[in-house]
Amino acid sequence: RIWDSERFGATLVLSGLSGMFHDVSWNADGARLAAASSDGRIRIWDATHGFERDTTARALPYIDRRVASGTARGLEPLWNAEAYVRSGKLSEAMVPVMDDLSGLSALAGIFEDAGHGPQAEATRLRALGVWERLPVNDPVRETVAKEIAEVLLASGRSGEALPLLAQACALTPGNTEFALKTAALQAWFGDAAGYAGTGRLMIRWAAGSASGPEDFERTAKLASILPMPVASWRETVPALARKGVELGQKHTWLPHFKLALGMAEFRSDHYGESGRILREVTSDGAAGKLIKCAAGFYQVMGLFRQGQEEKARELFTAISQTMDPLPSSDGIPLARGATHDSLIVWMAFREAKALLADPAGPDGNHR
Repeated sequence: RIWDSERFGATLVLSGLSGMFHDVSWNADGARLAAASSDGRIRIWDATHGFERDTTARALPYIDRRVASGTARGLEPLWNAEAYVRSGKLSEAMVPVMDDLSGLSALAGIFEDAGHGPQAEATRLRALGVWERLPVNDPVRETVAKEIAEVLLASGRSGEALPLLAQACALTPGNTEFALKTAALQAWFGDAAGYAGTGRLMIRWAAGSASGPEDFERTAKLASILPMPVASWRETVPALARKGVELGQKHTWLPHFKLALGMAEFRSDHYGESGRILREVTSDGAAGKLIKCAAGFYQVMGLFRQGQEEKARELFTAISQTMDPLPSSDGIPLARGATHDSLIVWMAFREAKALLADPAGPDGNHR
């Protein structure tokens, strides 16, 4: 109940909580009230009208100090850590999850979402230290493989990161964007066996579970970054890409879907069809720079394969001048905002350059 202290009467009855109250906190504006009880739940009410606003940890932005129920104090330390972050007590946020690998991994994401990059990085490094001390057969290691791999990659430890990326990809094949990133990194670092394994995994998954155009596109694209290691992919992968284009005709990402099809047709030695599709991509005003660059370099390779070497060289020079510079360190490629799409462009650039046997390159920024 909310009481009027001057009139000594209840002005509002807030129902829904069961068990004993452990903590109550007002928001600074007095319009919202958080209450926690022994049932392990935290509820936020509009204190003027009496309706519930939220019953999850996402309600914590409304709280001006730590609020946790009796069970949350014992079993959900991440709730406490998140409350510290949202109340601005950043130095205290890591304390509740100091040696909890899953909690540290989640807290790093909370810091990131709240715009606290340095604290997110420090939390990830702490998580890495905890992870390295765990026995190799500890099942907890699998649950945070993806997050630990990101820390290792940022530290230049790709040899340790790639197996973890493959492990995480196998656990969640439906996350096709992560699968594409994994395959791009495997290709970049020369992990041919890992790359082929990711391709096989995702092609099997797509055949039975893909539904959206982006799933077909990403699967076809990741299988086309390098020359196809499995002969049957020459039919399977273009078919997946065509399905993505078919389903995505009215999608804003249609240039992405067409790029995947152009790449798949090139890897299947269908150079004429590949060139036609890739020209559509490079002339599409809705396509971004990375997409146009990737399409351009695959066009270059297709032209060269068809004996049009002079035209291929001219296009190579033009596209290279619009490309972002290669990473300053091949060992840490995803720096300065680079993404898996950047890796695909850079690998296509290098492949086209090698095909044209142009050791000097058209631009001093590129190697």
